[in-house]
Amino acid sequence: MAGMFKAAPRSVLLSVVGDMDGWRQMGNRMLSGAQQLCPVGEEGDDYEGPHLVDTLEARFITGSDPRVLLGSASKGDVLGYLVKGTDAHPIDAVNAQALHFIVDGADVFTKHVDHPGTEANDFLTEAIRGVAQDGG
Repeated sequence: MAGMFKAAPRSVLLSVVGDMDGWRQMGNRMLSGAQQLCPVGEEGDDYEGPHLVDTLEARFITGSDPRVLLGSASKGDVLGYLVKGTDAHPIDAVNAQALHFIVDGADVFTKHVDHPGTEANDFLTEAIRGVAQDGG
């Protein structure tokens, strides 16, 4: 599982704050915004692993080319599908005898689904822009 991170544009960071401490504060506000905008499952879902929102993090790169990155190290594949969207594609049961999901409150078990695709939701960029527009 590869991570996925999106860099806040340096021009935005430099226009608002000039030092790394200011970048850290801004990056943490961007992270908070991303966590608020991140789609989450319905209350009471039975997924036992960590949800995407719980894996989001801000990373701060120092040195000659400093950066603020928002993303997820452990759920980069899920984040990528969500942020970039997907085309229509088939899904087949591979590591189990059936796929399981709930439709209108009813359990559905099947070996194959033709997924219609997912519309892109770039909430990371939206969070970055929201904090930058507020002046950091």
